[in-house]
Amino acid sequence: MDDDTREAAIESDYRRWRVWLSDTGKWWAARKDALTAGELNAGAVPFLQADDPDELRQKIEAEEQLTTRTPEPNSSRRPGSDRENDG
Repeated sequence: MDDDTREAAIESDYRRWRVWLSDTGKWWAARKDALTAGELNAGAVPFLQADDPDELRQKIEAEEQLTTRTPEPNSSRRPGSDRENDG
């Protein structure tokens, strides 16, 4: 399997990531979407770097697990909206 095929295979498995092999021989992945504040606070990163495609897959999988476990804040709630109406 050539490098272009490996890149395409990883991107096919992880559609939220863009993958490439740099001129220095390092494998990179970048998120296609911005991280939320909650994901950043949980330790998620926008870019990953690895020595080979298998290591990159492992890192992407770890990131995917991290962000799927990060609850998103409910932006539709207003401050104090969970209080009962004082009448």
